[in-house]
Amino acid sequence: HTDDIAANDLFILTVTFITQFWEQRTQLLVDYFVKM
Repeated sequence: HTDDIAANDLFILTVTFITQFWEQRTQLLVDYFVKM
């Protein structure tokens, strides 16, 4: 089942990317509000 493995890898990559993206966005928002 190569397709299952590929889909799983893609899912993990997507989740990792979104998680990192939101952590950066959250950090930027926190910095922004702290400076206000």
